Amino acid sequence: NHDCVLESCCYLSSARLGGFVHVGARSFLGISATVRDCVRIGPDCLVGAGALVLEDIPAQTFIKAQASPGRPLIREKAFQFGADQGGPDAEGNTP
Repeated sequence: NHDCVLESCCYLSSARLGGFVHVGARSFLGISATVRDCVRIGPDCLVGAGALVLEDIPAQTFIKAQASPGRPLIREKAFQFGADQGGPDAEGNTP
């Protein structure tokens, strides 16, 4: 966005920055990471894919996205389409 500062050796992997963001040297922002305006990210930071950064981050910090809750795998549904196409059936057997 506008008026951002990226120090040397930063890597932004299609991250989104608000205005007036400052990213310290050697920091990495993962895919779809989003940084609110006026936030300072210290040097040597790692901001994971999909993370939302709303406040300043000190140097050498790792920020990750909040994981979605896991759901139980229903094997019958997971392999339903595979069985129709020659893949494994509900018991994991292949034809």
